[in-house]
Amino acid sequence: MGPDNVVGLHVGRSLEQVVGVLAILKAGGAYLPLEPEHPDARLAYMCSDSGVRAVLSVGELSERCVTWGEWTLCLDDEAVLSAYPSHVPETVGLTPQHLAYVIYTSGSTGQPKGVLVPHGGVVNYLDHAQSYLQSHHCGAVMGTPLSFDATVTTLFAPLLAGKRLIVLPSEAGALFAGLSHYLFDDGHDWLFKLTPAHLDGLYANYPAHSDPSERRHCLVIGGEQLTTATVAKWQHDRLPNAEYVNEYGPTETVVGCSIYTVRNPDDLKRCGHAVAIGRPIQNTRLYVLNELDEPVPAGAVGELCIGGDGVTRGYQNLDALTASRFREHRFGEGVVERLYHSGDLVRCGHDGELEYLGRRDEQVKLRGYRIELGEIESQLKRDARVSDAAAAIQGEGNDRRLVAFVASSEAETAHAALVDELQQALRQSLAEFMRPSAIAVLASLPLTANGKVDRVALPSLGGAVAAAYRAPETETERVLATLWQELLERSEPVGAEDNFFRLGGHSLLATRMVLAINQRWADAVQLKDIFEQQSLAGLALHIDVKRVSASAARPDGANGGTVYEEMEW
Repeated sequence: MGPDNVVGLHVGRSLEQVVGVLAILKAGGAYLPLEPEHPDARLAYMCSDSGVRAVLSVGELSERCVTWGEWTLCLDDEAVLSAYPSHVPETVGLTPQHLAYVIYTSGSTGQPKGVLVPHGGVVNYLDHAQSYLQSHHCGAVMGTPLSFDATVTTLFAPLLAGKRLIVLPSEAGALFAGLSHYLFDDGHDWLFKLTPAHLDGLYANYPAHSDPSERRHCLVIGGEQLTTATVAKWQHDRLPNAEYVNEYGPTETVVGCSIYTVRNPDDLKRCGHAVAIGRPIQNTRLYVLNELDEPVPAGAVGELCIGGDGVTRGYQNLDALTASRFREHRFGEGVVERLYHSGDLVRCGHDGELEYLGRRDEQVKLRGYRIELGEIESQLKRDARVSDAAAAIQGEGNDRRLVAFVASSEAETAHAALVDELQQALRQSLAEFMRPSAIAVLASLPLTANGKVDRVALPSLGGAVAAAYRAPETETERVLATLWQELLERSEPVGAEDNFFRLGGHSLLATRMVLAINQRWADAVQLKDIFEQQSLAGLALHIDVKRVSASAARPDGANGGTVYEEMEW
């Protein structure tokens, strides 16, 4: 293999995924996460753009990726693997500048962009991350996708410390059941890497029989802004003795570059609405600069620019973008440093703690995922009937959701068909977290004085849109209608033809719905089923068909609760 050769890893969260990552690194290559849940067209583009040499996969998944690299290797094919040598690979000549992994994030040009992450930056971060694991911690619980660089923390930190690694499955209901078990019921202390959306979902699904007040977990939280209210209620109602670490860091600077740790309620008193992002980790320097790239005084707002060991090599095949975001700066006499311009607006208090204030561009964060609105808009404008498009985040708190607007001259009677076809096209090109929960067709989009889309003037799609009411008829439909009413906090009855997302549902609520459904009917749905069967009647029929099939496979007709299986290292 050798340095800077990229190897795709097309495997879900499993033992084989961990083996694949370690094997690629040991052979001197760089791993590229290829999530099976993402569209094939997106994954194929990532492989082509990164110059993938080989793809590691398992079972039937390997049939999808045979054209993505020069060759494919099945990690669960013992006959094939037995033909390879079992001795330790020869020295491959790696340096800190060689690639450890490539992760693709949303891109404003209409295609995802690959971030080139070298070993030196990863080692520096993991050396810091060892501080999260104290002597009383058993290890770490891994429950995030490999393509989300937050997983670097829980995957590598316990292995480097000689502690246990628990790998939870990808399926939403089982994932939340597993996280709940290790947070509240297991009886041991663990390291977790979670998003604020995870915390909200787990708070609502707190087991009534649990008393985890003595648990001293370390909860490292990142991905989007963390409010003080969220941490305060967890401290008060759930895990008063846990350590809550607000970790900030773009993928371009390796997972996390600054932290603020909350160990007691007094640590929150120094924060405002949101928990501070704190101070830099080791070998990292943070600068708050104005539009002239000059440092601003304490208390002033500026762009956060990041220097030090964590700054990555830039973007794959995007030299102009790399040059604009990774720039050399001169500080003082002869001090030159390469900085990553994050686009994040911050303010440094007189106490030296950084406060995150938002973005200066059109990038957004939603439930832990970084989304470039331009990528969604580019995909929508591929349809010849769409003259312009705009995506936006609407709503507040847990009700924030991604919506889109398209300008079209199509007759109003054709709007519903256009929206359905656009949603179908997006399912073929965008990952689930980037798909708008609602699309509205307008005659034209509102513009600012300089001719740009005025996102503030876009109409609100936050209101629930109910279909013509038809009462639920089957027992499954009635159970689902009650569940939807509770999840969506609706006073009006839910009808059989209603669409979950048009009533205000989003991915976090969909995850909670999967868990609730599978607690009643074991393994009846997966998260993808909620997006494919969005009407109540369609989802109820899917559940009924699944239950009939399951009963045929089990002559005794047994039906238990959700069962999750985890891999332990």
